[in-house]
Amino acid sequence: MIIEFYFTVFVFVTVTIILSFLINKDLILAKRGFTLLILLHIIAPCMYLGGSVFILLVSILLIIATIEIGTAYSWPGSIKTIVSIISVISLSLVYSHMSIYWMVLSVCISSITFFFTYNQIASTLFGYVFYLGGVLPGAIAFTKLFNINVNSIIVLILLLQFYDAFGIIVGRKFGRTKLFPKLSPGKSLEGVMAGVLGIVIAIGILHSFIPILRGTSLRNDLFLGVFFVISGTLGDLAYSKIKRSRKIKDFGTILSGHGGILDRFDSVLYSTPFYLILIEKKWLII
Repeated sequence: MIIEFYFTVFVFVTVTIILSFLINKDLILAKRGFTLLILLHIIAPCMYLGGSVFILLVSILLIIATIEIGTAYSWPGSIKTIVSIISVISLSLVYSHMSIYWMVLSVCISSITFFFTYNQIASTLFGYVFYLGGVLPGAIAFTKLFNINVNSIIVLILLLQFYDAFGIIVGRKFGRTKLFPKLSPGKSLEGVMAGVLGIVIAIGILHSFIPILRGTSLRNDLFLGVFFVISGTLGDLAYSKIKRSRKIKDFGTILSGHGGILDRFDSVLYSTPFYLILIEKKWLII
């Protein structure tokens, strides 16, 4: 399935790059596409090799994410180092024994950011709360999910990627109805509707070329699609509010066209703990 996943994403991103030149003449979208191709050629082999190689990749990404959060909240260099070490230890040694309920509770607590003022979220103390309650549980849940079933990771990445890509392409060109103009100016109704179409197409691919969902019910597909539309949107908004509170455009610059690791994987980190519990409780069949 990983090989089929690789070719699907490769073709999709390549077509996106071409369309961004022909239709939108948008160099930013093209730049995002080229960065995604580089990420694909890093992530797919690590998924194929699995085990310690995959955990090493997630650990590296988590360290970079830690530095990004620390930089956004002006943590001292020593604190960034300590938090990075603790995070990697948690990821590599503790993740298999950590309760998914704790992870979901942590992310729910972080979600309270929607009710906080920008000044409250901008406090240095909140940076630690958000990291421990949002970023770290998402990374741990991601590795637990891979340990359970690599196909569930493919579904997660594919659906969120299609939702994000369709939403950005259509939203940048045709987005007129702003949903959250202060929090996320780029988020439009037209973009979200295009994202929903992207998820429908991705689910179709998962029933055919990558037959992970073949044989599952329509109810399961609907639940899966609705879940990722909601969690993907909330993840984007939560991290956007953090950036607005700290008066920064992106968390980093390591990924050209995207920003930082947190800018690229915000929806993944937010969605994964909830997705994991739905799979473990068999409310979703993958």
